[in-house]
Amino acid sequence: MKKLFYLFLMVGLVIVSCNKQAVTPTEFEISFSADIAQTGFKASVCDNAVADYAVIKITGLDDQTIDVFYLDGKIYTNTIKISLPAGTTTFTVTDFAIFDENDVQLYATPYVTADYAQFVTHGLPATFTVAPFTKTEVNLDVLCFEGATITNFGFAWFTFNTVTVRELCFFGDFCTDDYLDYEGTLYATQSGGL
Repeated sequence: MKKLFYLFLMVGLVIVSCNKQAVTPTEFEISFSADIAQTGFKASVCDNAVADYAVIKITGLDDQTIDVFYLDGKIYTNTIKISLPAGTTTFTVTDFAIFDENDVQLYATPYVTADYAQFVTHGLPATFTVAPFTKTEVNLDVLCFEGATITNFGFAWFTFNTVTVRELCFFGDFCTDDYLDYEGTLYATQSGGL
């Protein structure tokens, strides 16, 4: 009788465990790698300090600021976890830049339509797809960045309208213990006097 009871118990557990609904995750892990060639125009010997973090713009998501690390001459970002809206699995990286600890831009990935696109294999925009239960790695190429060559990367200059204030009128009252200290000053010549 005891064996029959255990047999029914095991069959019941198998049936219950087989009826669980499959859960598809809504949070995905993504990391980015920046390939820096050892020779040629995109040589890794830039006149810059060591990279500290990357700023990545991905369509449909907030801008991501991620710490980076080096491994065999390649820069990797730490893994980011993003929650995705239901049904969204394809994204596009529109900007990828690497900065040092002093917020100086060291590297950037050019757009495929820019002059410097000829020096990279993986330019911007870069489309990637995420899948359940896998970590996605997006490979991009970066070039040494100098502000004077910003248009060669396909980036645009921002122009600003500068407004100069030359005159400012200020009105106010102040209180003092001894108003006679201001006798003979401009305050004494005002319509109400001191």
